[in-house]
Amino acid sequence: MKNRNYWAAILLAAFGGWFGLQEFYIGNVTRGVLGIIFSWTCIPAIVAFVQILCWLYNGEDEFNRKYNI
Repeated sequence: MKNRNYWAAILLAAFGGWFGLQEFYIGNVTRGVLGIIFSWTCIPAIVAFVQILCWLYNGEDEFNRKYNI
């Protein structure tokens, strides 16, 4: 499994969240494709914003436990 960086995921969500780029990075390809399909709406950007808040609230250890097995 790929080692995913906490801050890289947050930056991808912040700057590429409109297209769901962070989903591809963390391994959720289906959600990433849905992000691209719905990029004309603001739904992927809202999801990315919520993900950033959750990741910052839970911290890097929780991120590593969940995405870096």
